[in-house]
Amino acid sequence: MRSLSELVGQNLLWQVQPGSASIPDQAQQSYVLFRGDEPVVQAQTIWQRNDHFDLVMESGEGTHQVHMDLTGPKRSSVVWKLGETASAAAFELVSESIITCTGWINTASQRTLAWVPTREMGGEYTIFVPGGPRLITLEVPASIHIGGNPGAMTLAPEMAADADLAPLVALGFAIANEQVRLLHRAVTPGGPGQQFQPTPEQLKQMEDVFKLLGVKPRRI
Repeated sequence: MRSLSELVGQNLLWQVQPGSASIPDQAQQSYVLFRGDEPVVQAQTIWQRNDHFDLVMESGEGTHQVHMDLTGPKRSSVVWKLGETASAAAFELVSESIITCTGWINTASQRTLAWVPTREMGGEYTIFVPGGPRLITLEVPASIHIGGNPGAMTLAPEMAADADLAPLVALGFAIANEQVRLLHRAVTPGGPGQQFQPTPEQLKQMEDVFKLLGVKPRRI
């Protein structure tokens, strides 16, 4: 495994294990980050719809774990390094649209970073200090294509000496991958999961999104 600090400013690509484009209610999935043809970092996710989404990422910086609680509307999410008792960073959800979300990432080093999608319908997000340049930009690697460059990740050169780099990548990767799958979202009105109140136009877009994800909402 390579350290993420070695990979700043380079073309990086997350690849997901081959599989179905549909999203089961409970599953696990493996990913590998490549620099060209070289595998440099690996990660695994495991989830249960409306309950949790967890990630384990292994890099030269060590093993980082993420736990996302999908049982409540705040979607509490924390990342920590294996062997340490304190979390390295936590995610605070601010808003959600059809398939993207915004929020704040608060680190143990007392920084508050913005988490923002680069487009309304897509899986690319960026992490940055408000008013500053992008520090981390990543796109969900997916067997479904909703635009952009799936799996691409860019780490700003100034992150090379940043102790928060690995936990931020792990946390961001987990948030983006859960969000695009809408595992926290109720798929039927009044059903289990978090309800989303769309406009008529958004409702039509949501139906298209669920169709793309292989989820068939039951009409009542």
